[in-house]
Amino acid sequence: MSEINFTKSLLIIITVILVSSYSQLLSQNFWQLTGNTSTSFGIRPIVTNANGDIFLGTSSDIYGDGIFRSIDGGNSWTQSGLSNLYIWDIVIDTSGNIFAGTRSEGVWRSTDNGDSWTEVNTGFIPQDNTINSLAINSNGEIYAGATNAIYVFSDSGDIWTPINSPNYNGFHPLEINADGDLFVGVAGGRLFRSIDKGLTWTEITITIALTGAIAFNELGHVFAGNLLGIYRSTDKGDTWTQINNGINVGSFIAVNAFTINSAKTMFVGLGGGFGSTSKGVFYSINNGDNWNELNDGLTNNTLSSLTVGLDDYLYAGNAQGQVYKSTNSTTANSLIQKLSDLNLVISDANPAISTINFSPPSAPNKSSSIQGISSVQIIIDEVTHQRTGDLTFTLEHLGVSQTIIFEVGGDGQNFISTILADNNTTPVANGSAPFTGYFKPDNPLNVFDSADPYGDWTLTVTDNYSGNDGILSSWSLIITHDGAT
Repeated sequence: MSEINFTKSLLIIITVILVSSYSQLLSQNFWQLTGNTSTSFGIRPIVTNANGDIFLGTSSDIYGDGIFRSIDGGNSWTQSGLSNLYIWDIVIDTSGNIFAGTRSEGVWRSTDNGDSWTEVNTGFIPQDNTINSLAINSNGEIYAGATNAIYVFSDSGDIWTPINSPNYNGFHPLEINADGDLFVGVAGGRLFRSIDKGLTWTEITITIALTGAIAFNELGHVFAGNLLGIYRSTDKGDTWTQINNGINVGSFIAVNAFTINSAKTMFVGLGGGFGSTSKGVFYSINNGDNWNELNDGLTNNTLSSLTVGLDDYLYAGNAQGQVYKSTNSTTANSLIQKLSDLNLVISDANPAISTINFSPPSAPNKSSSIQGISSVQIIIDEVTHQRTGDLTFTLEHLGVSQTIIFEVGGDGQNFISTILADNNTTPVANGSAPFTGYFKPDNPLNVFDSADPYGDWTLTVTDNYSGNDGILSSWSLIITHDGAT
């Protein structure tokens, strides 16, 4: 064989191998089944502890199969006690103690990572031995939504004390935001909020429809899923906006779980419903304004539970006792960094300039140019200034500079948690100080698309008028790239 023919043959073989490998990569599903849980009962709650161990509770119409645990990322599961019990909910406190709310058997606690369990039911009246929901606040106080009342737990005396509760029953779901406010759904399809640990309650009902899940994002926005879909409130439930874009609700739909990863992407788990074609997992990168389906690999997508692990992998449980896990971390193609406590002065004479650097991963050739940027999200976590209309914000990377905020807000003060991305719907010029929320920048960030994500990203805040100084305290970047091919 001549040298030319041999070279051609070798090139053909290499090309076939590369195309085959790339096709296999593209054909990989987002979801894969984890190890066998050895249960046919539905998966209800899924939670992770500080070590990354995963705990799930099981249930059917009346009974359950207790709690299962995985210490290897879902590769294998072991029955972890409370067999034959219906598990409504699970929470884990900062000390690693696990609390499980059950049907008809109250609350059980494990202090040894699920190896053994002790009943902790002192204080419950007999008709309140079904615990529909559990929630824990930032101070470590645990609240339980029982059949007829809401209770708070005192670990000093291992006793549950009833608090004032709305005049309903079946308290589920029960969630607590970062401010310690309690939000609870009731069997009558209504929602209530308490800002004083249950002393008083305000009804914040969206519509008379059973609520399946409640969640909060980093801005304190409230998300609620009921039989009519998904709703969002930016004022702690005083007003609500329906946000079903991308989800077919039909006559009704089961919204069973919300979860959020470290890149602020929100995921929702749906169990389907009458007339609805939407099941499985959907996600939103713009505060719920739009939802996208994420079901590749879910062979049974009638989901009952959903959570994000410490490593940003997604876990989903269904009504058949199966647990699915994402094949990659949901932030595998993301670069995330926040700079805090900068205390950089923004003056008439000198702008505040700050740089975030992303270093390429260690590799023999140190090459990163094949990882092109697909989206950029920048967060102005905190800028204090007496007049926002004086300020211009620019972002620069690899010689490309873009003005993202230009003299908005007039005499308003400060930028606090201002999240800028091209896929947001409200232009920042239409917002008002302190611009807390999701906004479209004055000029698009897609000028950085397809560029190498690694290197310096420089934010410059310029004061264009005399009279006021300000401070750049903190800002963040979330860069999504295409990944190596």
